[in-house]
Amino acid sequence: MEFSGDIVPFSKLKLKYFLDYYQTQAAKNFTFENLVKTNDDLNTIITRDPINDRLFITTNDRINMWNYYQDVILIDLTYKIHDNYYCAVVILSIYNFGHNYLLAFALTHEEKSEDYQWIFEIFREEGLKCPRTIIVDQNRAQLKAIKFFFGRHIHIVFCFWHIKRNIINSLPGKIDEWLNLQAEFYEVYNSRNDADFDCNWSLFIANHPELETNIVFSNLYENKECWARYSTRLMFTAGMSTTSRIEGMHANFKKSYEES
Repeated sequence: MEFSGDIVPFSKLKLKYFLDYYQTQAAKNFTFENLVKTNDDLNTIITRDPINDRLFITTNDRINMWNYYQDVILIDLTYKIHDNYYCAVVILSIYNFGHNYLLAFALTHEEKSEDYQWIFEIFREEGLKCPRTIIVDQNRAQLKAIKFFFGRHIHIVFCFWHIKRNIINSLPGKIDEWLNLQAEFYEVYNSRNDADFDCNWSLFIANHPELETNIVFSNLYENKECWARYSTRLMFTAGMSTTSRIEGMHANFKKSYEES
């Protein structure tokens, strides 16, 4: 197997150790250079796109575990690592006991729909079954790729932490303005059904007419089935409403990487 070694020494990487480190967040002697030895462990699966210099990494035992439970995955990206050269895309599985494990890891140069489509293509080619639910952060490239690749066969849930962050960032008054309207927004969020949602949303916009042209709120309404409680409560999410478990991994990984 060939690797691209100009930027990251993949030819020296033992990626199973990296997966285990990323999952447990507890490796004491972690350095990025030590992540990889020659890929002599048959359990580790490395798929490379040499033209676009992309990698997809998983292991056979993780594939087998996923196909047994086949429940919920969280997808998020840390932007960027290794002198701003690579995006690290993390796919975390949550199964029905609420536990999680790192299912797969990918490195790409961009965060485009084509990159996510490639990841999902490898996901299928390696024998990973279609998930019940994917929890994402409203990234347009992710959504386009998920809808293109999986169609209506899965449920898509927006991370509620990212919803609030995107709202706050879109408001001129930032956090102070959010505090003034959050009670009304939560009433919309907790609507009992679609008709109730539309009624609450109309009232919400009437009380805050400046939000009618806000692109964040427009996108939320267009994708209301991905975050409103009347919709998501009918989906199996293993109790997850955010991608926070991945965010903690990102912080730990980037800290370790920067110190290596």
